[in-house]
Amino acid sequence: MTIIALFIIVFLFANIFTLFKRNVDARKSLRVKVEELHEEVNQRKQLEVLLRNVLNSSANGIVAFEPVLDIARHNIVDFTIATTNTQSAELIDKTHDEIKGKSFLEVFPESIRSGLFVCFVEVATKDQKFHDYISFVDRGQEKWLEIYAIKNDTGVVATFTDVTLKKNMSWR
Repeated sequence: MTIIALFIIVFLFANIFTLFKRNVDARKSLRVKVEELHEEVNQRKQLEVLLRNVLNSSANGIVAFEPVLDIARHNIVDFTIATTNTQSAELIDKTHDEIKGKSFLEVFPESIRSGLFVCFVEVATKDQKFHDYISFVDRGQEKWLEIYAIKNDTGVVATFTDVTLKKNMSWR
């Protein structure tokens, strides 16, 4: 009986040792994975800062839009402002944080009248490039923007340049 008990004790000890070693190995592996995740998070933060600096270094306004879909009709009913640079927000006297995530049609309601919304839908759905001059009224004064837009994944990236002075000079 003692030999059987001794055998069982040795067997249990061997299993405990094996489980302990697996636990130590799993903890080491987990520690490495956590460190890799921290490194990836840091790299993404650095890339985000770089992208923000690149966007803000442009004299033009730059905005990325993501489509808002009507699933039943299979069409775009609006866009969400995914990101923007300082210059584009300043064109409408807002901050980046005030317009990020907002509805395109709420921030730019004149885009329906000007046809800009329809043009952006065509850019997003037909992969067409867009370039035009759009006028709008801002605090009682007519302003002109030169706009370029291209498809980006499912959405649209657009650049805006205030050309009001250039337009006013050309009419004189």
